[in-house]
Amino acid sequence: METAAPATAPPLPESTAGFRKPETLPERRDPPPQATEQASIRPQPRELPDRPPRPAVSPRHSTSDVAKRPPPRAERSPGSSGSRAAIGRFLIPVAFLFIGGALAYVLLYFFMDGRGKHTTKADAPPPVVDPADPAPPPEHGGTPDPANAASDPADPPPPPPSDVPDPADGLEAQDVLRDFLRASSIGARLPLIEPSYEREDLEGSVVDTPLLSADRIMPDAPVRNTREGFVDHPFRVTFERDDNSKETILVVVRKRNDQKAKVLIDPLLDLLGGRLEAFTSEPSGESATFRAVIEAMPRCFEKGIPNPDDKITYKISSSTHGGEVVRAYASKLSPLAEMLYSPDSALRWGKRLPATITLKWNTEEAPATEEHPGQPYLELIESQSLDWSP
Repeated sequence: METAAPATAPPLPESTAGFRKPETLPERRDPPPQATEQASIRPQPRELPDRPPRPAVSPRHSTSDVAKRPPPRAERSPGSSGSRAAIGRFLIPVAFLFIGGALAYVLLYFFMDGRGKHTTKADAPPPVVDPADPAPPPEHGGTPDPANAASDPADPPPPPPSDVPDPADGLEAQDVLRDFLRASSIGARLPLIEPSYEREDLEGSVVDTPLLSADRIMPDAPVRNTREGFVDHPFRVTFERDDNSKETILVVVRKRNDQKAKVLIDPLLDLLGGRLEAFTSEPSGESATFRAVIEAMPRCFEKGIPNPDDKITYKISSSTHGGEVVRAYASKLSPLAEMLYSPDSALRWGKRLPATITLKWNTEEAPATEEHPGQPYLELIESQSLDWSP
C-alpha cells in the first residue's frame, strides 16, 4: 500500500511576490501609554448579571456658574394666597357699605339740619295765645281764621270713642259682682241681676245659698255689642261646693247705656246652678237652651257615636279656661259647620266663646248592633248667638 505524499503549498501567484514573508515583518511596537488607556476604556455590555452597580455621578459645577445664578425665591403656599384672596373679597364689600352708610348719614344730617334751621313762616309753630286775651289782634291787620283759632284750655277733653269701653264701667261691674257674691239673701240679690225674676222662682236655687267666692275673681277682656248698646264684662270666679271641691265659672256683668251694671243670672243658673248638668246626665226626648262656653273640634274621637267621620265635636265648658262639662256633636253638613268657615262669624276651630246653644238627645240616628251599640248622644242643634243675651 502506498503512502500518500505530504501536500505541499501551492506556489504564490506573481501578484503576491512583493509581500514580505512573515519572518520579515517589522517588529510590533507598543502604543503610547495614553492611547493604551483610552483604548482599554471600552463600554461594557449592559444588564450583565455580574456587573457591579454603577456609582451615581454628581454634576460638577464651576464657581463662575454658581456666582452667575440668581438667588432662590421663597415659595408661597397656596393656602396663604387663597385665604388672603377670601379676606379681600370680604373686606372690599364691607368697606364700600361702610363708606356708603357714612355718606348717607352725612347727607341726611346736613339735609335735616338745614331744613330745621331754615324753616319758613308756614312751617313755624303757631304763637301761644294768652288765656287773658282770648282774641289777640291778627298780624298784618287781617281777620282771624276760626279754623286756626286756639282752643280754650278750660274746655273739657273730648269723650273717648264709642267702641272703647270706659275703665270706670269695668270698676263698676266688679263692684256689682262683689256685692252680688257677698249678699246673704235673695232680696239683696234681685236688684243686681238681669233679667228680672220673681222671688219664688229663685227660692232653693244657687242664688238662695251663700257663695264663698268673693275674693277669687279674675277679670277678662270686655266685649262691646254696638248693635244692642251694651258691654259685657266677663269674670272667672272660683266657687266652693258643698263637698269642698272648687269649680271655676264664667260670670258676666252687663253694662247698658245709662243703666247700672247687672249680673247675668241665666248662665249662673245653668252652669253653677246645675241645670246643664241635670239635662246631660240622662237621655230625654226634649230639647233645651243653655248658656255655656263652646269650643269646636274638627273630628269625633269617642267610641259608640254613630257615623263619627261625619261629626264635629263641641266641648261645652263652664269657663274659657277649663271646666269642661260635657261634649255634644253636630253634622259636618249642618249650619253650625258653615259658621266655622264664614268670615262674618267669630266661631273658629279651637276657640272658646260664650254662646247660647240648643241641645237635644239623639236616639234615632243608628240602631243598636253588636258592633255598634248605637248609644244616644247629645246633639248640638243650634247656636242662637255667640253671647249670653236673654
